[in-house]
Amino acid sequence: MQKTSLSRVQNLELVKRKFRDIVDCHQDLKLCFDLIQDVLGALTYPAMICFVPITACFSTAFAKDFNKAYLLEGLLLAALCYFNFYSWQTIADLGEIIQEAAYNMDWYDMDKAMNKEYLIFLMKLQRPHELQSAIFVLQMPMFLRLMRSVYSFFMLMYQMN
Repeated sequence: MQKTSLSRVQNLELVKRKFRDIVDCHQDLKLCFDLIQDVLGALTYPAMICFVPITACFSTAFAKDFNKAYLLEGLLLAALCYFNFYSWQTIADLGEIIQEAAYNMDWYDMDKAMNKEYLIFLMKLQRPHELQSAIFVLQMPMFLRLMRSVYSFFMLMYQMN
């Protein structure tokens, strides 16, 4: 009997430590998300709305003139947009990893007080870490759709020239 209760106490300590680590990682990720949203959020909304028209203008100018400067400006804009989307997607992926780790915890080894904290934490995890702009959510599939539309417009203008 004493051996079973000793292993239960050890399991409870392991679960508490794992839960504390997951909560700490979630807090760090939330802080990082808030900081990036404060820094890039104000720049992201107008930039994402204007990305396709501006890139299309550079593509059209490049198709008409074949000047390397237009191509480099368009590529630079695409690279900046890619890094922006990549940073948001990385935060979203890390949030999903934290969610999965929290959902896979041994909740049945927790005591009542810790079980309440765990349920509150699970409710907090329901809100994903994603940046919602006025029109769309900034994720990598959205970036790929934007790049396809820019490429299609560029090829259309190139064929017409």
